[in-house]
Amino acid sequence: MKYLILAILIWCMAGTAPGAETVKASSFGFKAENATECLRKAIDSGAKTVVLDNTGSDWIIDQVKLRSDLELVIADGVTVRALPGAFKGQNDCLFSAWEARNLTLRGEGKARLVMNKKDYQNAAEYKWSEWRHLISLRGCDNVKISNLILESSGGDGIYFGAGKTVKGCQNVLLENLLIARQYRQGISVISAENLSIRKCR
Repeated sequence: MKYLILAILIWCMAGTAPGAETVKASSFGFKAENATECLRKAIDSGAKTVVLDNTGSDWIIDQVKLRSDLELVIADGVTVRALPGAFKGQNDCLFSAWEARNLTLRGEGKARLVMNKKDYQNAAEYKWSEWRHLISLRGCDNVKISNLILESSGGDGIYFGAGKTVKGCQNVLLENLLIARQYRQGISVISAENLSIRKCR
């Protein structure tokens, strides 16, 4: 019993108690050279809000899948950067979600998502592709993406398409985004219903 109590106290002190409303992602074992597993664990914790807090280093990550009922917050001054040498698959994306519901991805202050477009154009290292997106959403419903700078993907800044059982994305708001220097397009809308885009460049 005492070990259970101790474990609960440790979880609470770290801000990672099961079912917690908000967690700091760095509390799941941040590593400056590769923070992928740290972020995946934070998302898998089930917390309603996951904050990529400012550790003083970039959040360098490989592919991360997003889930339903999640608010992912990129704190002011934080850059989320694609792991160099990764994303070898032609459809590998920084963030992706399949048929997720109630998903928010937002920045605070100056928050950036950055991939390594020039690397993906090196034919000696990468197979040609125009689908290495920063954010790929397929068959998702009730999505909000706001207050972010999206840069240098190997595909699109944001891609909307069909899921496995859902024809397209629904009820989506994009607001206050700067989407720059993508390999293909800033935003590709393949299939969407009730999509609003406001104050984006």
